[in-house]
Amino acid sequence: MTLAIGGKARHAGDYAIILLSMLAVSLFYLFYQPDSFRALDFIDPDDALRLVEVRDWMGGQSWFDVSQHRINPPAGGQMHWWRLLDVPIAACIWLFGLFIAPAQAEHIALIVWPLLLYGLFLLMLRAVLQQLGGRALCWTGLLIPVTMIFVTRQFAPLRIDHHGWQIVAATALLALALGARSGPKGALAGLVMAFYLSISLEALPYFLLFGGLFAFSYWRGADGWPMLRGFLLACTFATVLSVPASRGWQALTVSYCDGLSAPYLGALVAGSSAMLLAGRIMGHASAARRLILLSVTGLAALAAFLLVAPQCSRGPFGQLDPLVHDYWYLNVKEGLPLTAQTLDMALYSLIPTIIGLIGSALAWRSSRGAARVNWSRLLTLQIGAGIISCLVMRAMYVSHAFAVPGVAVTLLMIWHWARRLEPAPLRILASTAVVLALPPVPMAAVAKMQSALADEPTEKTEMRVSACFRSANIDRLNALPKAVLFAPIDIGPSILTDTGHSVIATGHHRNQAEIKAVMQAFMGDPALARSVVTQSRADLLLFCPDTAEMDVYIKVAPNGLAARLTKGDIPAWLRPLPHHGASPIRLYRIDRTAPSLPGSGR
Repeated sequence: MTLAIGGKARHAGDYAIILLSMLAVSLFYLFYQPDSFRALDFIDPDDALRLVEVRDWMGGQSWFDVSQHRINPPAGGQMHWWRLLDVPIAACIWLFGLFIAPAQAEHIALIVWPLLLYGLFLLMLRAVLQQLGGRALCWTGLLIPVTMIFVTRQFAPLRIDHHGWQIVAATALLALALGARSGPKGALAGLVMAFYLSISLEALPYFLLFGGLFAFSYWRGADGWPMLRGFLLACTFATVLSVPASRGWQALTVSYCDGLSAPYLGALVAGSSAMLLAGRIMGHASAARRLILLSVTGLAALAAFLLVAPQCSRGPFGQLDPLVHDYWYLNVKEGLPLTAQTLDMALYSLIPTIIGLIGSALAWRSSRGAARVNWSRLLTLQIGAGIISCLVMRAMYVSHAFAVPGVAVTLLMIWHWARRLEPAPLRILASTAVVLALPPVPMAAVAKMQSALADEPTEKTEMRVSACFRSANIDRLNALPKAVLFAPIDIGPSILTDTGHSVIATGHHRNQAEIKAVMQAFMGDPALARSVVTQSRADLLLFCPDTAEMDVYIKVAPNGLAARLTKGDIPAWLRPLPHHGASPIRLYRIDRTAPSLPGSGR
């Protein structure tokens, strides 16, 4: 069977399908979460905090200062985010603000911008599909992302954090990895990789994946040298410039294990320098010499990394406090491997990847020449992305994006097979089997089985958190004078977004001392809780029971402050504020002068 693999698919219909796909995603989320549109109910705390960052910059905060001054004031909370990603969001807000009120302009921008970014992703995907097959493959592939809920979720309205950009950058790299190799193409891939690394260090495994693919091609033949050299040099140059461009020149000397900084820049510079020097001395005449050059490059980069920051050898989060690591980091499930997930979530992650691998393998087997080379590269990158997603579940977004061409091949092959069957009733019945190869169908079957086997329904964490921040609760907080709130970590970003108050901590790891303080207080005995809370700069303590965060604290410390407040056991140093209606939020004024009960710390 032939799928016109290796042909070109340039047609105005591509753009019509892209616009149709964008419309379909918008309508889906419009009906799926209409209340979220109206109430700015973010599905992730990072989206809420990104909006705070954009507002602060538009309000006059320095371009080079991405810290959050309403986290742990007056010191402020350090952030590892890249300022450049704030620009398109702010631009949309400014543009709409020319015609409508500021609040409405902001709201519309938060709906429109993720959709535009989704369109950019589809354009990158089109570049991939054009190099792999003809019009049928291209059109089918452009429609498939609509069915991949974990991909489209990253482009849903209000989803303004960096995950959508990560998918766009990874897909652009995939497009550049296909087709003919050249120095300029390698340099462009290096620039995209630098952009990806600047967004988040989560791009590091993909740097190794794509760099490894280019290195393997060079080892097999010296004609791969321009691509590899262009990739590494452009990536090094661009990353060295991106750090001071977003944080000032002093940022070049600062070492962070969790973000692009001195140890990673040092490794890139050392590796690039060693590669150029070894290439000039040894040349590229034999596979053995090329292997030595690659080995020298890798060893130089590793040596520089360990010399600059040996502590980072334990990983980006290796320096987390044990309490923060065990009861915060390990509860951020999307950052853990598939082995730490529930069975249904692990299957949700694997199903699209497996379907994509099957389709790509079939396409590779049926193709020849340059087309076969392209499919072999795609298969390699799909396998690599799949392995990365098994190690860190949130990486499934990229793995699913890479699976799209293979899923398209699977659908088309089933369709062509079905159309050849006789008699007509059998042909019609078999044609419907195409639907079964769409990822949502087996995923829905898994969900149905999981629901049938579950003892009782469980609420999603974000829904339980958002219940604490209904509009009535926000109005109640905004009626109070501005204060510093000692609040649960997960609710912190919503407080910053929806009110003028400040908080002690949010779930962002560079402020682990403040995260630890919040956890110690809610899990601590009366004496420890009082000591931690009263030594902070908080004016009020905010408590919201029946959330996933509180469940952790109560389970770990059944006699801690969170457990006591849940039971209505309020210590003397907390003065309850009037409570209104059915709001789950409880507010207490911190009384640092209240006497302690003998032996209790209360």
